[in-house]
Amino acid sequence: MSAIETVFVSVLRLSLTAAVVVGLLLCLRRWLPGMRSPKLLHLLWILVLAKLLIPLPLTSPISIEWLLPPSLTAIWQLDAPTSGQHVSSVQLPDAEGIEAGNDDGAAATGHNEQAAGRDGQAAAGSEAEAATGRGAEASAGVAGELPAGRSQPAASRSELPSAEDGSSLADRATLQTVDRWLAALAIVWLSGAVLLALGFVAVARRSERRWRSARRIDSPQALSVLQDCQRRLGIRRAIPLYAVDGPASPWIGGLLRPRIYLPEALVAQATPEALTHVLLHELLHYRRRDLWLGGLWMAALCLHWFNPLVWLGQRAMNADRELACDAAVLEALGEREAAAYGSTLLLLARFGSEPGVLLAPRSYFLHTPSQMKRRIVMITQYKSGGYRLSILALLAVVVLGVVLLTQARNGSEPSVPVAEEARPEAQHVRIDRPIPTFRWFASLDRAQDFAPYTFKVPDTLPTGYRFVGATFNENFSKAEKADLIELVTMTFKSEKAMTDIDSLQIDIERGPGSLLEHNLLNGARTSTSSDLQPAYRQEDLVLGERQGVRYTSDLGHSFVWDEGDLTYAIDYDPAAISEAELAEMIASFVLPAQASGVDYKGEGNSIPLYDDTDLRQAATLLGFPVKVPYTLSDHGLTLIDAMMHQPDAWNTELYIHAPAAALVTTYRVTGRSDIYEINDTLEVYQSREVAVDTSKLESLGRLDIDGIQIAIYEDREHQYWPAIPLDRDRHQFKSQTYYVWQQDGVYYTVFFLGLDAHREDTLRALMRSALYSADMA
Repeated sequence: MSAIETVFVSVLRLSLTAAVVVGLLLCLRRWLPGMRSPKLLHLLWILVLAKLLIPLPLTSPISIEWLLPPSLTAIWQLDAPTSGQHVSSVQLPDAEGIEAGNDDGAAATGHNEQAAGRDGQAAAGSEAEAATGRGAEASAGVAGELPAGRSQPAASRSELPSAEDGSSLADRATLQTVDRWLAALAIVWLSGAVLLALGFVAVARRSERRWRSARRIDSPQALSVLQDCQRRLGIRRAIPLYAVDGPASPWIGGLLRPRIYLPEALVAQATPEALTHVLLHELLHYRRRDLWLGGLWMAALCLHWFNPLVWLGQRAMNADRELACDAAVLEALGEREAAAYGSTLLLLARFGSEPGVLLAPRSYFLHTPSQMKRRIVMITQYKSGGYRLSILALLAVVVLGVVLLTQARNGSEPSVPVAEEARPEAQHVRIDRPIPTFRWFASLDRAQDFAPYTFKVPDTLPTGYRFVGATFNENFSKAEKADLIELVTMTFKSEKAMTDIDSLQIDIERGPGSLLEHNLLNGARTSTSSDLQPAYRQEDLVLGERQGVRYTSDLGHSFVWDEGDLTYAIDYDPAAISEAELAEMIASFVLPAQASGVDYKGEGNSIPLYDDTDLRQAATLLGFPVKVPYTLSDHGLTLIDAMMHQPDAWNTELYIHAPAAALVTTYRVTGRSDIYEINDTLEVYQSREVAVDTSKLESLGRLDIDGIQIAIYEDREHQYWPAIPLDRDRHQFKSQTYYVWQQDGVYYTVFFLGLDAHREDTLRALMRSALYSADMA
């Protein structure tokens, strides 16, 4: 959100919650006589004013926000601030609630492996990549386009999930619509607030010009009464007295230089007793700070001009303020003078009143004639000490203050219903991956911690093959997930040649859909064109004592069989794997705990970070504390990916291939931003060596932050990342800048793709973030 939108959302939140209380107060003061205590009502209006102006960050389980429907409270949850958090305080879900993405570590990169010719997966793949932390993003030729061609972990077709093109894309479109409306409404709100403020200023200046001709009263009798009233109320400041021509009500005005204005006729006709009543009333407004409260209510009207209940509340507050002031005058005079004070009130009705809404910080003795009856009734019923607040009333004010001024407690506050499972208890790190249904793993043991169901794995592999990694994903393309499959994919590669052609892939699925329906079998690939006949053959076959179907196409072979509610499929190249080797592997399938003939530990592979287990393993392998802040500075950069990169890993290939083991964290703006493009990226490499060869880059000098020298380089020749065009004609490209420094024996290589603004703030936030070490877990 922009600054204006953020302020507007805060004002909207305050206005909605305050409006509930204003409505309740208006009802209570009308229908419940017990709620008509002038002092109590005045205190309650002060609480309403505080709610309208002060967004206190305090929370409580009895907040007024509980009364608001989720559809309204959802508006201000679109941009929940999380800046400033770091490792020790940032949440990270564990196994059951991980928000894994299609872009973890190199998993977030543009997928090369086994992608050729998969027409049916293209749409889902492009969308998945557009949401990921690295690699192929956006459609060709648009600003912020990121290229394909960056390998992911040795995963599978499941790395190009179609699960997102349903509900996630609809949610994204909804959020974009909400953002557009929010921006428009924020501009309208700001325009209205400015115009109303200017109107208030104009009315105030016009009133000042009207009363400039007022005569300063120098009558000894009037000044003596004024001094006596000030002495009675303990007011030491000299407040001048003025007389004005024409019909008017007595009033006091001026925030910094208060003055009391009286009608000329009142000055000439009023008895010392009546004058005492009038001056006590106006001086009590001064002592009770009613002028300042009036000015604050004007500010509240400017901010909440769109809320009719705020206008009604301000009008009711003015009436209740006069009643409270009358009660204070009677307490100063005593019960015996109540009747005389009422007579003075009736006398003043002859000199006029000030109708309408007060548009300046001043207090009139008579605001409107309609208030007269209520004030006279209060005066006739006055008894000494009758309007003092009881302990119960004070307690009610305190409780209402907590209800009104606090926000709903985190975790209990109204929120938008979320289709995903609830997050488990927080641990050490939090990563909001763009595609939560996709997860990749370097070892089978770690994959088992997140497995959606129990499955079998081969205990024998063809000669020269080794386990590379596993992925979990959901695929669906129909409404309400009618063709959903929960997909587990394991990838194996030949040690002879690490190419896609030599890959061996096992898919396991469960659900109402099928691998064939989702076009996920190499041996049964079909064109997306409905005019073409399927270009594959199928035959029933028994391999490894499993009755199944073999599909054959120009892209390879697939053997598919069912076991219980699971379907197993093996994609293989018959030129690299013989039918006998395939049958032996199929016959060896066992539960993971029973596997002993295949190494599923994934040693040497790059490791995605999901929770404390992965973070501790990464810190142990690196041998030094690491920094994993959830956000960087206050400009919306959020952690979307973290991985432990191994230089000799079989399961990842990055544009920036660090020569030593490194923790790689990726940041992006996950919501709407007026500062950065959605594809602007920040990558942080923490390693014992610099992640790039700086001799290939152009030096831009040095930068000093907190006494640490940072070397700056620019990659104009695109030695690492490819050129990312900013326009369709490819005349301009995103900047690619590297910042390198050493801190506590660790080299930090920070790569900025775009993100041209606030770089020093971002670097400073990273340098000052907390360290996490393996012994902290």
